[in-house]
Amino acid sequence: MQMHNLNRTAPLWAPDAIATAQGWKHPVTGELLVSIVIDADILSGTPAPVIVAPIPAPVEPVAEVKTPEPVVEPVAEVKTPEPAVTPVEEVKPQAYSGAKRGPKPKAKPAE
Repeated sequence: MQMHNLNRTAPLWAPDAIATAQGWKHPVTGELLVSIVIDADILSGTPAPVIVAPIPAPVEPVAEVKTPEPVVEPVAEVKTPEPAVTPVEEVKPQAYSGAKRGPKPKAKPAE
């Protein structure tokens, strides 16, 4: 989408604005609506020359380059020594005993 160029055309909200050296002014009140440097050809009333971009020359197709197939060589197997394992004593879980809870509450004397 092309933006509105205030250097070339009046503001969209005041299409009847007049181009001056200070910017765009209201035609009746003379109030400055947009303070901007306006192109000299707009102020003089002569149309600006239209610049046309040159058409680019056709591009020649590039010859297809064939790459050779990669050579895959077999890899020799490397045997790594097994790590030495030291036997570890097996730890058996212990049963939970109530003794670790603290002292047992005293029994109430029978009445």
